[in-house]
Amino acid sequence: MFIIDFDNTLFNTTTDPNNFREFRVRELSTLGVGEELYQETYAQARNEINTGRVMYSDERHAEILSRHGFDKEKVLDVLQKSMGDVLRNFLFSDAIIFLKKLKQFNQPLILFSLGDPEFQYLKVKGCGIEEYFDRVFMTPQPKREVLHELLSAVHRKEDIWFINDKAGETLEVCSLFPSIRAVLKVSANSTAEEYTHSGLPFFNTLTEIYNYISTYE
Repeated sequence: MFIIDFDNTLFNTTTDPNNFREFRVRELSTLGVGEELYQETYAQARNEINTGRVMYSDERHAEILSRHGFDKEKVLDVLQKSMGDVLRNFLFSDAIIFLKKLKQFNQPLILFSLGDPEFQYLKVKGCGIEEYFDRVFMTPQPKREVLHELLSAVHRKEDIWFINDKAGETLEVCSLFPSIRAVLKVSANSTAEEYTHSGLPFFNTLTEIYNYISTYE
């Protein structure tokens, strides 16, 4: 089984200059929303203070920006227009061939993404990768809290690969499920020191990750 993260693993959310976040910033700048305000209001829309859940949606973001004097419907229209086929442009260049090659191992592929399920699904659908997965699993709760449910039917935990970009999050998962084989995709979400000190294999590209996995499968 392959459990694969979405943001910054398959999809360029924030890693390189030409990423999904920067695209949304540019689109909203046409309404006068500056980058600093975008980031401030994005964080407010994303994080549920009382529960720690990740709850971002375009509706929540537009509502928060409306409190700063922007027209909610215009903001919402801009955000929603950025969620179509244009999302294919933010898949990493080797993402599709990576998924196709993993399918050849004849093992289940699980997309496991942190975030508001509806919003994350729109991103996955827009970039056209849903067909490669046996199951799409999205949660607003920390991944470590829901992996028990995801893995409950798996008897051989040593046959599970976890491919993710966040070093700290991956180490938490590995501490709960020591037999899982974890591989890290380098992104801006962790520092070079975090990747090095994690003790886990890490690579800059999905192609390199596939080559590493293929030595075991």
